[in-house]
Amino acid sequence: GGGDRGGGGAPQDDDGWQRGKSLPVDLLKTGEGKTDDQKKVQRHTTEDLLSMRMSFLGAPLTWGSEDEPGPPEHCRWSAETRVAEIDAYHKKARMGGDAAPRGRKGKQPVETAPPLEDCKPLQVNEGTRWKAKVFDKTAAAAAAAGEDEKEQESDDEILKKALLILNKLSLTKFDKLSDAFIDTGIGLRESTLHGAVGLIVKKAQDEPHFSAMYAGLCLKLARTPLPLEEGSTKKGKKFKKMLLERCQEEFEQDTATKIQLAIEGVEDKEEREQKAALVKKHYLSHMRFIGELYKGDLISIKIILFCLPALLEGETFSATEEKKDAEAEEEDDGADSDDEVDEEKVECFAKLMTTIGSSLEQQSEAMRSVGKADAAEKLAGCWDTVEVMAGQRKLGRDGHHHRVSNRIKFMLQDLIETRSKGWVTRRKEETAKTIAQIHKEAAKEEARAARRSQSSNSLRRMHSSGDVRNLDRGGGGDSRRGSAVSKPSVDADGFVEVKKVSGGGFHRSMSMGNFPSG
Repeated sequence: GGGDRGGGGAPQDDDGWQRGKSLPVDLLKTGEGKTDDQKKVQRHTTEDLLSMRMSFLGAPLTWGSEDEPGPPEHCRWSAETRVAEIDAYHKKARMGGDAAPRGRKGKQPVETAPPLEDCKPLQVNEGTRWKAKVFDKTAAAAAAAGEDEKEQESDDEILKKALLILNKLSLTKFDKLSDAFIDTGIGLRESTLHGAVGLIVKKAQDEPHFSAMYAGLCLKLARTPLPLEEGSTKKGKKFKKMLLERCQEEFEQDTATKIQLAIEGVEDKEEREQKAALVKKHYLSHMRFIGELYKGDLISIKIILFCLPALLEGETFSATEEKKDAEAEEEDDGADSDDEVDEEKVECFAKLMTTIGSSLEQQSEAMRSVGKADAAEKLAGCWDTVEVMAGQRKLGRDGHHHRVSNRIKFMLQDLIETRSKGWVTRRKEETAKTIAQIHKEAAKEEARAARRSQSSNSLRRMHSSGDVRNLDRGGGGDSRRGSAVSKPSVDADGFVEVKKVSGGGFHRSMSMGNFPSG
């Protein structure tokens, strides 16, 4: 054999190459070796091995059979220049080096792996192992079949895939995931579309901060032609109808009834309170979602103006005949009475108006300018009732005085103040943000913190320099000169009053021993 790589000079053992030793550059040739057994070994050079391998690099005569179809068409390399490309690639210069550790201090790593001959081959489970989609016959057949495979899927499978995508939906990946949500097949049948509408409404109730995003998803679905609507002249009409029906169904549900159903069978008091609070939260979130749908032109102003008085009066669309008869009797009496209202519905009114107040008033005024004053009059009637509840007026137009708690009264006062200030809220309402917006706000906060820190350091230096000037004005004399501190006095209420120093405050020269005594 030849010399060692890199000129290491480590001798070769009789037992052959050992791990961690230097490898020779030139292998033994046929007939060479120290023993007779080594000389008998038939050896081949690297060039011989590569040339033999090159003879098998041509494209196979057949790519598969009936039992084994072989790789897909786009994976087959049957170009005429195949052998030439492989030959040119293996002739390129390659980087090499000795893998043996050299010159390292400390203990050498101990090999703990068992010998290769003692290792059992890995058992491959064809049923559970990962397979590439291009080699998966089922996936290839599904891709070739196109929409036929989706039509064979059950409603539960389609809605399960749709829910998985909804759980990942965010403003950053809205375009990509919303397209994937539509492509799950929710528009193939009415049942799947109805289930998808229910999923969106449920997610909007659970995540009120993302109400605008889910309203945007509804707007995209309304503008996308679905397979279910083939042949229809108006795209999105069926989806809008299902969405409005579901929103109306949620709006008309009585909160007290839902709470009773939620806490039924629950004995723990804390758990009952949590379930009741969750039902109220969902109803408030639903009002916010309805407002976002109105801002996206998915709900008309006519429906909104039908909802607002119902929320203020604590009623729904499905008011019973008994309640109507009771109202008729009260009108016949004509007496001023204190009406108790559903405060939870009034809170929903405040949440809804906070979301759509500005857009609603602008649209109602625009309709008034073209001669349609009904919307503006209905809205003015709602504000009249709000002012009575907030305590700014004694009686409403109907002659009734609506009694509410102080919490609702102050909430409505804040709503009136927000309206008077052009619908600018005191606190910025949290909404969903993209990652870029979060990074931008974080950078602004860091800049503000740096400015505050710089300003604080400047004030500290100015204060310190002011003390030095006070020492200079003292002329090196006694700092007590021209100043007098009186004893602290206690007033009738027991508060201690300490008078200020007449000389302009304490100086650095006033140590604990230099304070003037009374």
